[in-house]
Amino acid sequence: MNTRLLTTLCLAAPAGMLPVSLHAQIVSGTAYNLIARHDGLALDASAAGTVNGTPIIQSTPNGGSNQAWTVNSLGSGQYNLIGVGSGRAIEIYTASQAENAGANLYDWNGGTNQKFTLQDAGGGYFTLLFVHSGKALTVQSGSTASGAAVVQATNTGSTSAQWLFAKGPAGYIWASGENGTKNFSQNVDLAYGASGQFNYQNGVSGTRGFGNSTFGDPIANVVKCGYYKVATSGGPDAYGYCAAEGGTFTFHQPVNVAYGSNGHFNYLTGVSGTVTFNNATFLDPNPGVVKAGYFQVIPQAPPNPGALSAANVNTFIASHAKYNGGSASAYGAYFQDFLQKMGGNVFCTKLYASWPSTMLDITSAYSGAAASSGGNTVYSKAFWDGSPDRRVPTLMHEYIHHMDSGAGTSGYYNAAVADPLKQWDSYAMTSPAEYIASGFEWIVGNNPHSAAENNRQVIYRMDPAFYLYMVNTFIPNFFQ
Repeated sequence: MNTRLLTTLCLAAPAGMLPVSLHAQIVSGTAYNLIARHDGLALDASAAGTVNGTPIIQSTPNGGSNQAWTVNSLGSGQYNLIGVGSGRAIEIYTASQAENAGANLYDWNGGTNQKFTLQDAGGGYFTLLFVHSGKALTVQSGSTASGAAVVQATNTGSTSAQWLFAKGPAGYIWASGENGTKNFSQNVDLAYGASGQFNYQNGVSGTRGFGNSTFGDPIANVVKCGYYKVATSGGPDAYGYCAAEGGTFTFHQPVNVAYGSNGHFNYLTGVSGTVTFNNATFLDPNPGVVKAGYFQVIPQAPPNPGALSAANVNTFIASHAKYNGGSASAYGAYFQDFLQKMGGNVFCTKLYASWPSTMLDITSAYSGAAASSGGNTVYSKAFWDGSPDRRVPTLMHEYIHHMDSGAGTSGYYNAAVADPLKQWDSYAMTSPAEYIASGFEWIVGNNPHSAAENNRQVIYRMDPAFYLYMVNTFIPNFFQ
């Protein structure tokens, strides 16, 4: 049974279940890394051993199955830990009561020396108390050395007896607790979050902080962690993989390309069309080693939308916009900015021909969060009044729904659904139509949802192919 173990400091809960908490969640039957609070090292079966008697130690997190432990609820507030790599339980040999008796692997037999109770230590950490002795699973003498023994010891509240149940995305290794830092000497991809909800950064190196200020908060009121994996591209910093050695790739916009491996690359800059990634094209940057091709998009600004006449601005204000049932003339500067970014006179011609009576209705009667597009575009007066910086971007978003259904972006949307690393905005993931509306809003309007960075570049970095599609294929259609 997949019993949920939810932790707290004070609330009561049914038998076999930890109480409810905003701090951490552990799910029975799930595999976790157990991270020691005092030094950030992982609970480990020594030398990746799988046989009975293998000592339990702490060591540097490495993502191995010898550091993965399945927690199982046994009822009556008791649990066991079964090694993913061995299928064997953590126990104290011969059910010793002795201080500093070593922990090891052994076949699960249901003995009390293989059972724990969990005591909330705060901040997402737990003390694991052996049922047979009442002593805690502890790093011996509070050592911070990789390879130090893990034993049972009297529970004194030491952080060397407190363990975090950490579970990152598949293929990622634990790097840091919330608000911690870690230095990376090579290019890595990062994840930050908990309980299956993560925000990501790709292709970074150096000292990186793991906190809401850096990543945003992927899951509120839950203790989070940072995780990493060596960047899967293997290419130079900020380059994405595109072809194996000997392969080709066709670029429809100028790009920088690299060819090589293991830090040794040769480059071509500002190329387009079909590129063959081989020694003949690039020379051999790393003889005797398998190489690959990588690319870096040269970010492009959206096309110039062209002219916008004062007559078209006045027509839109007089015939296609109203503010709470009356004139919208006080907001002419916003409408001018909006129409210019949507394509100027070309957009107005399309709009007036296709929807001669369509209206922008800024009204207190609309109870939605911001705006909605249908026959008319309905905009919440409260949102309009309270969010001047969002007026034009939101209008752009809604009018894209008038102009295109988003069907052309379904492939990019589906790819982002399948790959969290491409999900640059949660609302954009609602549907292909929202994907294109949000993409147009961010690229053309360049008005971020947050002040963190330029969102035009967020899309480029997370999914260059979608960025190129928008700039080179979709956006010019509005301006021609």
